[in-house]
Amino acid sequence: MCLWLVACAREPVGPFFDDARYLRFGIDPRAEANAVVAQHKELGELLVRRIEGESFTALGFDDAHGHGSGVRVVTKRGIVVELDRELPSAVSKGTAYVLLPAPRDSSQDADADGFDEVFIERRHGEQACVLVYRVRDEGSADPVPAQAEVFDQSVCPSELRDVDGDGLPELIAELSLWEGPGAPRVRVPLFAHNHAFRVDGKPAALARFCAQEQTARRADLDQARRTLDVSTAYRLAVELAALRKLAGEPAAEQVRTFDDALRGLVLDAGQSSTVAATREHIYGPWNAPHPRPRAPELVSTPAS
Repeated sequence: MCLWLVACAREPVGPFFDDARYLRFGIDPRAEANAVVAQHKELGELLVRRIEGESFTALGFDDAHGHGSGVRVVTKRGIVVELDRELPSAVSKGTAYVLLPAPRDSSQDADADGFDEVFIERRHGEQACVLVYRVRDEGSADPVPAQAEVFDQSVCPSELRDVDGDGLPELIAELSLWEGPGAPRVRVPLFAHNHAFRVDGKPAALARFCAQEQTARRADLDQARRTLDVSTAYRLAVELAALRKLAGEPAAEQVRTFDDALRGLVLDAGQSSTVAATREHIYGPWNAPHPRPRAPELVSTPAS
């Protein structure tokens, strides 16, 4: 009798109450992605890119005219990233979203932090920004911080490229130092660091990048000086000084680089005034802890 009671006590209640083999949590991302593709096909949208990650499927769609119409990221939780095009209107230029190719062939973990990333380009008029989402193993997706705050401006990255040769991609933002045609512009790399993309993520790599950018401008500066093109020489002088600042060099070195670029050129009264104001701007607002107005654009005094 005792043996019979023990055997009964050990007998499982049944497969529907206490057997994990019969339990399934979440959905199949691949099967759900196939269903999403079918739904968009019925709406006349074409699947143009599909990325299979460790625990997700990312889908990029175009409309009948070849314009980015939306992006979906599907995990076992369902659709966790859902971005749809906003059509232009009388007060808005409209916004489109494009799923970008995976930056690494061997893995979707773009920054080697143990989690997969998805890269999406947001196009608003002429401006393009790269958005980054980190997909976690349990099925959630989080935006990855990827904003650069330099020269008192907040800029968004517009390019994805490995700039330091380590096999991991960086985000590149292009920054205009002031408004208007012909304004000085510099590229700012954002390096993966501590689950974000930051300007100061890799100081040594940033210094090498800035040095390469300066070298690329030297030939143009020599040409501008030979042809006495003061306007171009001034723009390049500002860019060279800005790259010194971006690399973390002191204000005195930034001004020395600016002065060397313009040394020996004959300036009129208006240009001399602008150059003097720019030198003060580099010494002051560029290197001050709080935002200040931007530097002035070079102007020439009309001949009398």
